[in-house]
Amino acid sequence: MIALRLPWRRRRPSTAEATLDATQIGWLGAAILAAQLPQAPHLPIWVALLGFALVGLRLWLAVRDRRRPGSAAARIPSWALVLFAVAIAALVRASYGYLLGRDPSVAFLFVLVGIKFLEARAARDGTLLVCLAAFLAITPFLFGQSPLAAVAMLPAIVALAWFATLVALADGLNRVGFVKWFADSIASHMAGFAPFTVMVALVLVFFVTHYLFASITAHVTALLPVMLAVGSTIPGMDMPQFALLLCLTLGIMGVLTPYATGPSPVYYGSGYLPAKDYWKLGAVFGFIFIALFLVVTLPWMAIVGGR
Repeated sequence: MIALRLPWRRRRPSTAEATLDATQIGWLGAAILAAQLPQAPHLPIWVALLGFALVGLRLWLAVRDRRRPGSAAARIPSWALVLFAVAIAALVRASYGYLLGRDPSVAFLFVLVGIKFLEARAARDGTLLVCLAAFLAITPFLFGQSPLAAVAMLPAIVALAWFATLVALADGLNRVGFVKWFADSIASHMAGFAPFTVMVALVLVFFVTHYLFASITAHVTALLPVMLAVGSTIPGMDMPQFALLLCLTLGIMGVLTPYATGPSPVYYGSGYLPAKDYWKLGAVFGFIFIALFLVVTLPWMAIVGGR
């Protein structure tokens, strides 16, 4: 018997479907908040507070899930969110006296983005949220086309641009095999060196290659297993010490670029630091941080390991 695929039949989600990690959730939250802020003064206070609260609730759930990796991720049933959206539409209708129009439509979109963010799990949810946030970011122009409105919109556009391009770029580098090729090339040049020299060199490479990644999570997922595999091929390598050194550098590499961590695009989008200064200071302080890290940490680990 030939099975027919009916056009209205719901497609089952693939088990291999890409999911949003905690860093990407943080980026999305920052982009949504940046899109909401310029619009908040045009809305009733309860709409603005509710929209911000929904985004904050999703970020809090992401942090809680990250702190409890062994437990099931918190989920709000879709039917509950649908009922909540209907209730919000009714409240917006009661607040404005009508639902189809500029003011109530913008107010409903403001809250709807937060509701959608609550259920965001898959990469396609992130794509939809970027589109909704981009539309929300330009809604202040419906109320006025002043230069001030354009300036207020810039942080949201910058945050959305970083999220939409750089996270995808990091994933693409891994998919095409560039990361593995890069790590394998390094391994081939490490043969014959002392384990300590190789350890320091690999830690430096791991730190500097963060220029290629738009989040700490993407960096760890793509490169940390490869670096550990390369270190394991070096005779005499102290693997626990090597793994600890790699992980400790994750706390200081966020200073390198305007896209190094989730909050970085928001800081960069504020305009406080010009792009040239951000890159220059990132390189200077990145060098200072990694130099002090190696000078202090390596002797300390040698002393602790010798006990």
